Amino acid sequence: MTKMRRRDREVTDLTEIKAIVEKNMILHLGLFDEEFPYVVPLHYGYEYREETDQFIFYTHGARQGHKIDLIHQNPNVCVQIEGEVVPDYDYDVP
Repeated sequence: MTKMRRRDREVTDLTEIKAIVEKNMILHLGLFDEEFPYVVPLHYGYEYREETDQFIFYTHGARQGHKIDLIHQNPNVCVQIEGEVVPDYDYDVP
């Protein structure tokens, strides 16, 4: 995985990551739609599985439709959590 350019802003502590996931309510699901990205904002639930060190996200959706079609075509997706992540950072870029 590529390292972050601003490593001083990287959140790696599992307790902090869990707090971020817990306090927010919307994720953006990024899918492949041929040559263009397709991003859908969704409410989510989640669980953290300690035995595999993974977050499992649950979202609402129909059993058919564009989102499901894209997942079947390419199951590689990404998520981005929407919300306040780390409020104490100074966001001036050096």
